[in-house]
Amino acid sequence: MENFTDGFNSRKIETRQKIIEASVKLFSIKGYHNTQVMDIVKAVGMSAGTFYNYFKDKRELFRKISEENLKKLRVHLKELRESVSSENTTMKLAHIYENYDVFFEYVTAHSEEVMLILRGSFGVDEEFDKDAWMQFNCFADDIASDIQQWVDKGWLLGINPFLAGQMIIGMVTRVAHCYLAGKKIQKEEAVSMLKVMTKSLLTEFITEEGHVLLFNNENSAVLNKKTTSIF
Repeated sequence: MENFTDGFNSRKIETRQKIIEASVKLFSIKGYHNTQVMDIVKAVGMSAGTFYNYFKDKRELFRKISEENLKKLRVHLKELRESVSSENTTMKLAHIYENYDVFFEYVTAHSEEVMLILRGSFGVDEEFDKDAWMQFNCFADDIASDIQQWVDKGWLLGINPFLAGQMIIGMVTRVAHCYLAGKKIQKEEAVSMLKVMTKSLLTEFITEEGHVLLFNNENSAVLNKKTTSIF
């Protein structure tokens, strides 16, 4: 009986995963509103009744996929950020740059999931819009927290960390959408331009001490090494 139960549970997990994989592909290509449950069950090769054994409706399915993808990406980026000691603040700008590299590696490897998020996270309904907004705010808040540290240390002056974080995330998501949908830019070109724009933004507000510590300090060797060809 135990083996039978294990096999049954295994098949349920496998079926659920097939639904998710087919849905990601359809949502990324057709968008949320143009994808119907019948499109999903046809792609999987199951009945509509079987679909509803796993998900209440299309909205619940889409929400679970979007939340899981956004959380997975944020965890991946936070692990990168936390790999450097929080006291070593001069390295943080280098890690914002590294976040761009990691993000676009993720975008390239998970193009369908990312397109699903970028094309469908907003416009489903008001509640879903609030959830999506909260998720994207988390990415912006992570960047804003680094910028706030530099403001507190007197390295940046007159900048609004929250607004700067929102601007950077806005740039990143728009460029990612263009990279995937338009296919007119290369990954390396996208990452390089984002680094240039980020440094230009921060330079406008940097103090003399901040310039030395963030851009020229020997402790920032990673930053200087990674951006020599860009700046």
